[in-house]
Amino acid sequence: MMKTSGCSVCHSIDKKIVGPAYKDVAAKRKGEQDALEHAVRNGSKGIYGPIPMPANPPTKIADADLHDLVVWILTK
Repeated sequence: MMKTSGCSVCHSIDKKIVGPAYKDVAAKRKGEQDALEHAVRNGSKGIYGPIPMPANPPTKIADADLHDLVVWILTK
């Protein structure tokens, strides 16, 4: 899902690319699954630095896939 939805262009499991590593997201957003899903779906800025994360509409990643991906990220 990371590759097909484009997430891996900016994120990896254990190192910062453009966006934070998933392990860093998991550490910062532990217990914030709904907030993280909202941030991925609607975009966010200023949480991890100056580069904003664009919104990811359902045409890019389905709701169920987004949910599964966030659950997986939070286990890192």
